[in-house]
Amino acid sequence: MFTFRYQQVTMQIAIAMKRLFTLIIMIIAAQTAIAQSATETRRWEFGAMLGPQVSFLVPRQDGDKPLKGVVAGLDVGYRFQDAAKGWSVHLQPYFSGFRGKGTSGVKNSNFYLEIKSKIRSFNTPLLFRYTFSNGKIRPFAELGAQCMVASRFSYKISGMNCPEGAPCEPLNEEQINQKPGGPRITALASAGVQIDVGKVTIPITIRLVENVKKQETYDFGGVEYKVPKSRVVQLTAGVTF
Repeated sequence: MFTFRYQQVTMQIAIAMKRLFTLIIMIIAAQTAIAQSATETRRWEFGAMLGPQVSFLVPRQDGDKPLKGVVAGLDVGYRFQDAAKGWSVHLQPYFSGFRGKGTSGVKNSNFYLEIKSKIRSFNTPLLFRYTFSNGKIRPFAELGAQCMVASRFSYKISGMNCPEGAPCEPLNEEQINQKPGGPRITALASAGVQIDVGKVTIPITIRLVENVKKQETYDFGGVEYKVPKSRVVQLTAGVTF
């Protein structure tokens, strides 16, 4: 009787241990699958960015002032490896806006103008990024190009022109939502750092946008004039999931 009871208890314990072992194996397998899925999913990154920017002419012209603006966009990235360290590619479509205000001539003189301008554009940069380390704080560098797919500009000029020996003429001209030439290709170079905060990542980036078009030169009466090119510096911060 005791032997039979012992065998029953032993069998029940064996069955329970087998079930527990099977449950542990299933939990480990599930956790491994989740970890692998998270790792694979983590290769893709989705985020948004926002920050100030400044544009200036190269070479600088007398009286020229930099234009200040804002940039806001999205970030879709893909890592070529499971680890954070290494190469990744990023598509970062963004909106760019500038506002400018300047003057020409001397106020209360024979010639004086006030000029206000506004520029808006939509750009699609493609960047190749190299992240230098793993860990929660990761510096990186980027290189790529972008295409300005849509842009509009507006300006308003007001003032007074008083030619010598002629009556003064008020000057007023305004153009709204004008479309410039075709899409422009520009080069980009960036450096920054990614900081992990909980389940999100905060990228902070400083970027240089350079016009790759060959600088145009004109000859005015034997004097060579080089048309200045624009250069943009952007400082952005964002969040990536």
